[in-house]
Parts: sequence; structure tokens; C-alpha cells
Amino acid sequence: MKTPSEDRIAAAKNSRVSNLLGRFSGTLSRNNRWDDYTLTIARRGRFSASLQGLQSNAALELWNSNGRRLARSDRPGRKPESIQKRLNPGTYFIRVLQRAGRTRYRLTLNG
Repeated sequence: MKTPSEDRIAAAKNSRVSNLLGRFSGTLSRNNRWDDYTLTIARRGRFSASLQGLQSNAALELWNSNGRRLARSDRPGRKPESIQKRLNPGTYFIRVLQRAGRTRYRLTLNG
């Protein structure tokens, strides 16, 4: 699997751009194994992401614009996932990744 920065162009259909924090929803399946969300942070601060409403196993990852994974939440089964991190200004990618089966999800981004 490519990093978010590597497949940002190749898989643009899987990328959603958000300069705003908030709630998002999506569905992962055999044909759509991950969704990337692009987030621009204007000033240093505390960031959190949570993934809920899972019908099957999924993971949550935070990447920087250089393709380095900064954090990951990968609990077994349908348990909610969460990431908390202090971030500097810049561009980041949140990846919601299918681990098994088809699942809907709700992603909440707070700062």
C-alpha cells in the first residue's frame, strides 16, 4: 500500500479535502479499501480524530505531507478508533482503512 502522499494523485477519487474540522461519513468495501482526508492546520495545537459506527473492522491513521505515519489506531473488531496528537502548522492526511468486510463509518475531527 502506498502512503497518502504517494497515492494522492493516483487515487484522487478516494481523497476528500477538508480545511475544516467536523464530521464526515463514508463506506469502505472491497472496491474502496481506504478514504483519505486532507487537513490543513494553520497553527500549533491539539488535534483529535475518532472513528465510530463501524459494522466491520477498520483502522485510523494520521500521516504528514512527507509520507510519514505519525499515529495509528487499529483496535480489533468494530471497536471505535481514536487518535490524539499535538500538531504543528502544515498539511496532514487522515486515512480510514478497511481491515475486514464492508463497513460504514463516522469520522470526527476536532482541534
